[in-house]
Amino acid sequence: MRIKPAVVFIFEQTEEESIRRLSNRRIDPVTGNLYNLEVDPPSDEATSNRLIELKEDHMTFIKAKYARW
Repeated sequence: MRIKPAVVFIFEQTEEESIRRLSNRRIDPVTGNLYNLEVDPPSDEATSNRLIELKEDHMTFIKAKYARW
């Protein structure tokens, strides 16, 4: 792979910010769309009512993942 990127982006955020964002993430099992309840909530109530939290987005899973880093 002799790829030479023209642009490189570096994003930095705190562990607390990462946890907050991940713990607010939900998925619509019907459409597969991901939503963030804080930043990008669904626009209609029907979608809101069927959102589920993925197990990897649960607070205990997130904190366990960060503990390994």
